[in-house]
Amino acid sequence: MSGAADEPVPPVLGSGPEWYSPALLTQTLLGAFAYAVATVLLIRGDDAVPGTVAG
Repeated sequence: MSGAADEPVPPVLGSGPEWYSPALLTQTLLGAFAYAVATVLLIRGDDAVPGTVAG
């Protein structure tokens, strides 16, 4: 895999600051969690909104 300027991506990611990989992993996991929660809430529909009357 290569980047836009034909640099090899894995070595570029590995040569970054030491906080880069954990920060990228954390951001990815938080995004996946938010996506899963949004999906569940959309599937549940009106049941997820308190005070509404189904029917």
